[in-house]
This record gives sequence, structure tokens and C-alpha cells, in this order.
Amino acid sequence: RTKPGCKGADCPVLNFKRLSFTGYERFNAFLEQTLLSLALVETNRDKAFRDLPELELYFFKTAKPRDELTLASSVKYISAEVVVVQLDSYIFTGGAQRISTTQYLNWLPKSDRLLTLEAMLLPGKLPAFEEALKKQHALWLRKNPLAKDDLAAYTKLWPFEPSDNVALLENGLAVTYHPYRLA
Repeated sequence: RTKPGCKGADCPVLNFKRLSFTGYERFNAFLEQTLLSLALVETNRDKAFRDLPELELYFFKTAKPRDELTLASSVKYISAEVVVVQLDSYIFTGGAQRISTTQYLNWLPKSDRLLTLEAMLLPGKLPAFEEALKKQHALWLRKNPLAKDDLAAYTKLWPFEPSDNVALLENGLAVTYHPYRLA
């Protein structure tokens, strides 16, 4: 939606794309609230939005010309046992680039519950998982042209951090970081 009453290319825009799973009202409500919670980060608000109309009202009241906020949910992977939902948020507030965030929900529809990282891993394997992430971080540093000039300084600026933002996929796991956690 474009800000009501605004005309032209400079109008603030709010995009909201949500999934709905037939017969799973509890999960649908959770999914919407989780998507709305991503707007907290993007709007610097400290109180959760109850629903989309409240978010719209707040956004259009505070948005500047050309501001854009997009919240979207999509299915990243689906099998007979698990549905991986990807939640994305993008905000543009006139700076050099958009800020984006991705969050995964690994949902087991048969039991209507979320699958945690710990439940995906064999018992005691969290340290091995984090070590694999650490190796990927080191590889990222070696390939990063900005890190080549001063690897120690860049490593200090962007140190390794584990992440539990994981998508369970057919052939492995996808791990995503918030852009300010890992450049």
C-alpha cells in the first residue's frame, strides 16, 4: 500500500505478504505476529504491533518521502514432515542501501510445533555445528576483498558468532545472519 492521500513517486510504501495454511489457525497467527515483530527492528519501536492495521497506521504516520517497508513470508522448503518458512524484511529510508533481515521457521505441521536447531542436531553435536560455522566464517574472510588488506582488523570488526537462524533443507542447512551481525 501507498500512503493514503499521497501521489507521485516519493510516497512511502508498505508491502506485506503473508502465508496462510488452511486448518492451522494457531500457526497462521504465530506466523503473522512473527512477521510483524520484524517491523519492530525496522521501525525502532519498542512495543509489538497487534496487527497489520496498527503497523500501517504507525508506518504512514512516521514515514518520510520514499520510505519503504516490506515484510514477506514464503515457503523455502516443503516435505511431508517439515515446512520451512522464510520471513524477510526490507527497509529503505533514503540511505545508500536497503536493510534486509531473513528469519527461518522450521514447522512440523503434523504436530503443529516448531523445530529448534538443537532438535535438528544429534545430541551433543552443537559444538561440531558451531565449528562448521566457524570454518565457513574463516572461508568468508579469506574470500572477502575488504579483509585482504588487514585480515586481523577485519576479523576484529566482524568476529565469528554462532547463529541459530537455520533452515532445514533437503540436502543440509542454510544459516543466515542479521546484516549487522556479519557484514
